[in-house]
Amino acid sequence: MGGAALLLALGLACQGAETPDPRTLVDRLGSPRYAEREEAEQALIRLGSRAYPALQAAVRSSDMEVRARAAAILRKAEGAVLSQPTMVSLDFKDRTVAEVIQSLAERTGMKLSLATGNQTRRSVERITLVEPRPIPYWRALDRLCEEARLIVDPSPRSMDGREQASLTLIDRRGRPITPVSDQGPFRVSLLGLEYRRHVGFAPEPLDGQADAGLPPARPKGPSAPQALRTVVTSNFSVQLQLAAEPRLIVSMAGLPAVTEAVDEKGQSLTMPGRNAVDARPIPSISRGLAPSTIVTAAIQLVRPEEAGKTIKLLRGTIPLVIMARHPDPLVVPLAGAAGKSFDKGDLHVEIHEIRQGPNARGRQIELTAKTAPPPGLMTPAGPGEESAGELQAPQLELVNDRGSPIPWYRTGLDAEEHRVTITLAGVLGGDAKELRYYRVTETRTVVPFEFKDLPMP
Repeated sequence: MGGAALLLALGLACQGAETPDPRTLVDRLGSPRYAEREEAEQALIRLGSRAYPALQAAVRSSDMEVRARAAAILRKAEGAVLSQPTMVSLDFKDRTVAEVIQSLAERTGMKLSLATGNQTRRSVERITLVEPRPIPYWRALDRLCEEARLIVDPSPRSMDGREQASLTLIDRRGRPITPVSDQGPFRVSLLGLEYRRHVGFAPEPLDGQADAGLPPARPKGPSAPQALRTVVTSNFSVQLQLAAEPRLIVSMAGLPAVTEAVDEKGQSLTMPGRNAVDARPIPSISRGLAPSTIVTAAIQLVRPEEAGKTIKLLRGTIPLVIMARHPDPLVVPLAGAAGKSFDKGDLHVEIHEIRQGPNARGRQIELTAKTAPPPGLMTPAGPGEESAGELQAPQLELVNDRGSPIPWYRTGLDAEEHRVTITLAGVLGGDAKELRYYRVTETRTVVPFEFKDLPMP
């Protein structure tokens, strides 16, 4: 999703009768008065997409204050839209299931398809799907699945070789339907609750040994059977899966937490000391791993001895890093690319060397890839941010002549020179025809979830 599309999707509208001129507001970003600069910035944020042309021009202004503030507003707008749901209009009357699925994919710009084996029947089966006003993406899929007796394939979905993942719809028959909790563009599914109780045995410590923290000593004299004691351990956990709209790429930004969990007796099920979000920073999406629209997590709970029959409330949060690729990547044909540089707008790639890996294991590419800030705008990396040499997996893609992605992983980094060495997986690496380098928008958020009246395991 490009910068213009991100801002248009955000669609913030000014509610006043008169719409201020964005160009005038941009000029005020360079005002000598701090209060006036702040007021202009807030007004431009409220204007949303209508301020986009003026902000784009301001990013290349000769005034450093104007450049910096305009760039910051654009980043905020792009980051904000990542946490907003895609709204979908449903106005399908007597249409085939296949036609509805194709139309939804075209309207949302997110790939949606039927599983193999369902396509023939669904190409003639007709449904009516109408809502009086646009509804969030996940709710729109629910309505489609209700009418067509389908469910979304719950298996993880990797990127398809272009800018986003693909959702697959499969027959509902014989498949479980899990409880879900929707928040914006995210769906948290409760995959299961698990309780295990284990009884083991250990020797009874002799007098004084337990207090000293020492293993029990062997008794003197004739050997005699040693007394045993039971050791009981238990594990009570909830398994969750978070799925994002296919336009997004997600990874964990911290440890998920249960903030409130009680049974119908009012007894707490939360683990002591684990009922708050872990604020420790976690690096952005892992380098070299396939970008994904799904994360999974298991959160520990405590089961009381006299537990109730139901979990009345289960509430918590999942901290995330969210990314979205912009369209129109810098495309580098690999044939003859060694020793050459390639540029497109603010994207820059230099291919230093293409070689066979050691012991003939995989093809290696040594390269520099970076996104340049607007002229004169300095954006040094802050705490927890990555340097130019730290490629993030969603930024870089290697594909064959059919556009299918080829897995890669980083095997070298020269931070001073901003050089990265990547190795392409096995024999597939020999089929790599081009490299694609994307600009990405990134933000962080905390996704809440809530489930009620669950059976106690």
